[in-house]
Amino acid sequence: SRTTSEFQVSGTDQLGQSFQGRTIPVGTMLIPNRQPEGNQVATMLQFDTRMTPDYLERERKAILRTGSSTIYDVTAWNLTMMYGLEALTLDTGLPPGVEAYPGVDDADASAAAPADAVAWAVDGSDDASVSVAARLMERGVEVRVAERAFELSGVALPRGSLVILGNDNRSFAGDLGETVRHVAEEAGLTSASLTAGLGEGELPDLGGGHFERLEPPRIAIVSRNGMSVYDFGSIWYTIDHRIGIRHSHIDGATFDRNDLRRYNVIVLPDRWWGEWSEGTLEALEHWVEAGGTLIAIGRSAGQVAGSESSLSSVRLLRDVLDDLDTYEDQVLREWMALEGIVPDSATVWSHSAGTASSVPWNYADELDRPEADELERLETWQRMFMPAGALLAGRTDQKHWLTFGTRAALPMLYTTSRVFMSAGDVETAVRAGVYRQSPGTAASRVGWSVVPAGEALDLRMSGLLWPEAGERLANAALVTRERKGNGQVILFASSPTFRASTRGTERLLVNAMIYGPGLGTRPAIEP
Repeated sequence: SRTTSEFQVSGTDQLGQSFQGRTIPVGTMLIPNRQPEGNQVATMLQFDTRMTPDYLERERKAILRTGSSTIYDVTAWNLTMMYGLEALTLDTGLPPGVEAYPGVDDADASAAAPADAVAWAVDGSDDASVSVAARLMERGVEVRVAERAFELSGVALPRGSLVILGNDNRSFAGDLGETVRHVAEEAGLTSASLTAGLGEGELPDLGGGHFERLEPPRIAIVSRNGMSVYDFGSIWYTIDHRIGIRHSHIDGATFDRNDLRRYNVIVLPDRWWGEWSEGTLEALEHWVEAGGTLIAIGRSAGQVAGSESSLSSVRLLRDVLDDLDTYEDQVLREWMALEGIVPDSATVWSHSAGTASSVPWNYADELDRPEADELERLETWQRMFMPAGALLAGRTDQKHWLTFGTRAALPMLYTTSRVFMSAGDVETAVRAGVYRQSPGTAASRVGWSVVPAGEALDLRMSGLLWPEAGERLANAALVTRERKGNGQVILFASSPTFRASTRGTERLLVNAMIYGPGLGTRPAIEP
C-alpha cells in the first residue's frame, strides 16, 4: 500500500533503535506482514534475522580451535539494506487512508523543450541518472554534474543532478533537447527544461563553479590471473546492463603489455589469490600520475594500501599500530566538522590574542591506549573474529562527489578481514559507524579510536558481528579517494557490487567510474 496522508507511528529503525511518534510522510510504501505471503515478506525484509545460541556457540568454538569460520557466505541479507533504502519496522497495522501501491510505470514523457531553453536537468537522486550521464557522453554530449543542490526555473534538484548546457553543446550535431529527453526516458527518468540560469538567493548559478563538466569515461576492468570471477562478473554486469555503455577487459596475466593510455579508468576487482607484480604496480603508478582514475577493491585494494606500496597513503591497521594518534585525530577532525564545532562568537571577533580553540586530542587525552606489544596481541586476536558478510552502518561524507545519491547512513556489506586506515590528504567518503546523540555519556575508547562525549557509535545493522570485530572496525575507512599526480586512487575495502545485489553501495562505484575522470583528475589521458 501507499500512504495518502501523514500519520504517526512507533517502531524500530534499521539500527535497532526504538522510536515513538515518528511522522510517516505521504507516499510512503507500506508492506503488511499479515498477508498470505507473510513468511516470504519477512524473509526478504526482516532487518536482523539472528542465529540460534547453539549455532553461535559452535561458530565461536570453531574459530577458537582452528582460526576459521564455519560460515560460507553472508550472515545478513534483506532487500532494503542491500538497496540502501531507509526502512522502518512498525508496531501497528495499516492506518486508515491508504491506497493500493500503483506499481512501476514507465517515466512520463518529458515535455517538449521550450524555444528559449538554455539547459536541461536530470534528478541525480535516482541511480539511473549516472547511466543517463554515461550514455549522453557516449553520444558526444557535454554533461555537467551539480556539486550542490540548486533551483533554476522553478525546478529544485539535489546535489549530483545532471545539467546539460546549450552553450557547452553548440557543436552537437542533432537536436540536443530531443537527445536528452530520449536518453532520460530510456533510463526511466524525465528531463526538465531550464529557461534561466540564475539561482535564487545563495543557490548556485549555471555560470558559477558548482556545475562541473564531466569527462567521458574509457573504462577497463582487469580479469583473470587470480581475480575473483564473482566480483569481476558483478562489475561487468553493472557497466553492461545497468549503465549500458562500452568498456574493455584486460587480462591480468598480460597487463604489462597493454597500452594503458587507451583508458582513463581502470578497475581492479577483488582477487582470490596472487599479488600484482612490481612492474604492474609501477605501470599503474605512472598511469595514475598522468591523469588516470584507479579503482581497487578488496584484496586488490589491500595491496595498493600495503606498507610496500607507493600508490596510496591508505594503510592497513596492522601496519600503523605505532602511529594511531594520527588516524584518531583525523576521525575526530571529521566529527568536529560534521557537528559544526566552532569557538564562541566573542572569541572569534575579539581584538585580543585569543586562547586556543578545541583541538581533536582534547577528546582523547584522558583515555589510555594499550602499549605497542599489547596492541599487536589485540590485533592478532581480533582479526580472527572478523565478519563473513555482515551489514555495517557506514557514515557518508555528504560533501563528497563519490556519495552522490546516497544516504547519510549507508548499509555496507563487509566481507573481509582487512581494516583500512586513512588520514592526511586522503579523503574518506565512507567510514564504519554512525554517530547517535547520547546525552550524558562520557568519551570512550572503542578499539583504536575514540567516541566523543555525548555520542554513541552504532555499527552493526544486520548479521553476525562479534564484539571483537566491532571494536576493530569502528571508524575504519570503507571508501577512500586521494589525488596522485594528475590522477586519483579510489579504494573500496569490500566489494560494493556483491553478487550484483548491493544496489545501495553500487552507486558509489558507478559514481567513481563515470564521474571520476571529470571530478577527480586534472588533464585527461588522451587515447
